[in-house]
Amino acid sequence: MDKQVIQFDGLLRHVQLATMDAKDHVIRDGAIAWHLGKIVWMGRDNDVPKNASVTNEIPGEGAWVTPGLIDCHTHL
Repeated sequence: MDKQVIQFDGLLRHVQLATMDAKDHVIRDGAIAWHLGKIVWMGRDNDVPKNASVTNEIPGEGAWVTPGLIDCHTHL
């Protein structure tokens, strides 16, 4: 049985993700995907769903991606 295709409008690959999760606060060599203006998937780049259809793939080149923090004095 075929898996349903997952639609990603954008996929940012090979980045370092600061998640602010108490257990896994950093995901090395990560990826983050969005659809219709919302984040729909994030995790290790090797775990990007094989059944994803990606409109725009962006190489992150190891850059850091952080949540939209408001506090101007944040200690990552």
